Amino acid sequence: MTGITDEHVKNARPLEVVLQAFQEFCQDSILVAHNASFDVGFMDANYERHGLPLISQPVIDTLEFARNLYPEYKRHGLGPLAKRFGVALEHHHMANYDAEATGRLLFIFLRDALEKHDIHNLSQLNTELIAEDSYKKARVKHATIYVQNQTGLKNIFKLVSLSNTKYFEGVPRIPRTVLDQYREWTMRLRWRPTTIL
Repeated sequence: MTGITDEHVKNARPLEVVLQAFQEFCQDSILVAHNASFDVGFMDANYERHGLPLISQPVIDTLEFARNLYPEYKRHGLGPLAKRFGVALEHHHMANYDAEATGRLLFIFLRDALEKHDIHNLSQLNTELIAEDSYKKARVKHATIYVQNQTGLKNIFKLVSLSNTKYFEGVPRIPRTVLDQYREWTMRLRWRPTTIL
């Protein structure tokens, strides 16, 4: 499927060395990927396996970015988007080609977000670009929440109630913006950046 052969990787450095080098390269940067939850999951699993810190910086998912920026499009995969916007993608599923196409699409999306929605900074992507009901289409992600005191206990009851009533869509859900409203007396562990950021 990917066209990657044993010949491509025969002189590859050990995985732990590559992971450490990649972390140093990405330090203090915003990560960008198409279908980022897939990539971040694999990266974090390997970081954890080698005793390295998990991804903590912001992640822009160009898949979710496109879904929210162009809801009228039927397909938001990397291939269809590259074709629609005239971005070269010669060897789909090979990292360097996918990364280049994703980067080129990101610049197009950022320009359109600025021109069509007056979005000037990263934090606006999750609050001003997404539709009010976008949680209905979002893939479910899990968060572990610990309560720190009685206020936190009250807040978690509110979150559970909201997720099972107002935001229920096949399964209980809670938008990150709502979770953040009740964050003061709760502590989240390993919450993945969602939607766009």
